[in-house]
Amino acid sequence: MAEFAGLSVLWIILAVVALIAVVAVIVWAVRCAIVRRRAEASHAKEGLLNKEALCAICKGLLAGDEKCRRLRVCGHIYHAECVDPWLRRKTICPLCRAKVEVSRTDIVDAMV
Repeated sequence: MAEFAGLSVLWIILAVVALIAVVAVIVWAVRCAIVRRRAEASHAKEGLLNKEALCAICKGLLAGDEKCRRLRVCGHIYHAECVDPWLRRKTICPLCRAKVEVSRTDIVDAMV
């Protein structure tokens, strides 16, 4: 009987160690996701674009020498020549459909 008692204690210890390892991996993954999301948000706020950023209206690359606009409500960036006519017709973001107030304070020029 003593043999089985030692074996069950060993299984309990292994199960607890495995549970701790699983929780540690989950916490690490969540923490990495949070850090990544914060970094993306700060890049969007600063107007930094990666080399693959596209205008959602014309699907053209957003180059540094073109005039672009960032919608303050959602942070999406478009070519000024693409988004201006869009916002004259509709007051929503073309990408996420967020409600946009069409005024100079809500549409910010982003030189990106």
